[in-house]
Amino acid sequence: MRILGLINARGGSKGVPRKNVRPLMGIPLIAHAIRVGLRSSSVNHLLVSTDDHEIATVAREHGADVPFMRPIELATSTALQIDAIRHALSFLEDRGEHFDAVLLLQPTTPFRLTEDIEGAVALMNASGAETVISVADVSGHHPLTCYTGNPETGLSPMLPANPAGVRRQDFAPVWWRNGAIYLMRRDVIMDRKSLYGSSVLGYVMPPERSINIDVPLDWVIAEAVGGWLVEQGLWQP
Repeated sequence: MRILGLINARGGSKGVPRKNVRPLMGIPLIAHAIRVGLRSSSVNHLLVSTDDHEIATVAREHGADVPFMRPIELATSTALQIDAIRHALSFLEDRGEHFDAVLLLQPTTPFRLTEDIEGAVALMNASGAETVISVADVSGHHPLTCYTGNPETGLSPMLPANPAGVRRQDFAPVWWRNGAIYLMRRDVIMDRKSLYGSSVLGYVMPPERSINIDVPLDWVIAEAVGGWLVEQGLWQP
């Protein structure tokens, strides 16, 4: 199976400005995704899609292919991920390159390992699944503890609640899509214009490597967790 490793990184980040080129654990955030993609034996071609010249320069410095600048209409805050993926895949197919699947590596989840990529690919190969996504257990923030509504005027449980309460050990497993890995077959993307095929399986990652950086506090947490992971020998930049 030929796999395109794709990193989408637009320049207009609002939650953490310029986060893709901001150093995390000593190297630009995007470089973590590039390094793990290049180290993976399953990835045949690693491409960065960006509208930003600084991101493009940093990506090339760390070994990624940046063969085009992403069109502005595909780099707005309202643009859909699927459209940027289809654009990158079409660009390569127009050059005569063929891929059976796309591995999307979001820069905002920096603690994935090559073992995670290989595990997701092996899961797809063994199962025939059309999509494999990385997930983590959310028992610490289970939906049974979540409410909707206005705290000042009234709250309602997101899920049907037991009036007498529920013990944490009784929670049914719930899985959070952590954003580290999206592995999708080519036909799902191009023919159905979707990230999700008719069969979707989850590759389980531990919570400590599922940090997703969207707001400034996430960055502080990522720095702390990254240092701990390095100390424990569980991850290396």
